[in-house]
Amino acid sequence: MWTMKNNKKVWIVSICTIILTVILIVLSLLWSQRNVNNLTKWHNAKMSPVIMIPGSSASVNRFDRLVNQLNRHRKNPHSLLKVKVMKDDKIQYSGRIRPDDNEPIIVVGFENNHDGYSNIQQQARWFNLVFRELTKQYNFNNFKAIGHSNGGLIYTYFL
Repeated sequence: MWTMKNNKKVWIVSICTIILTVILIVLSLLWSQRNVNNLTKWHNAKMSPVIMIPGSSASVNRFDRLVNQLNRHRKNPHSLLKVKVMKDDKIQYSGRIRPDDNEPIIVVGFENNHDGYSNIQQQARWFNLVFRELTKQYNFNNFKAIGHSNGGLIYTYFL
């Protein structure tokens, strides 16, 4: 037998269900919209940087002559961003990437640039930190990799 009390409970449960459904729909729409915006930005990325990693005992200046050669006769030279990862995981930047440069050169070096397998593993972890920061900041979805000597091993371990 239905009483006034039971009708009131059904009414409250119905209202709560409707409110919860509306909240879930709104949250789903917001989540979807944010993901679509992020994927669109990622998909439409025009930048495809050349990321260079020098070998052991080399600094972020290792590729300066090569970059100068590449830029020598170019009307719009490649931007150059140098990134140095410190032993405490801090990242130092020098240079910059021009907004209109779709193929900038990024050189990633390490304060601890010594040889050895355990060091290469650590440098690959540091490169992963840098790579995440760069992709977040510049929204590129592909890149070219150049590793000199142990820089190639760092890439291999990273990949």
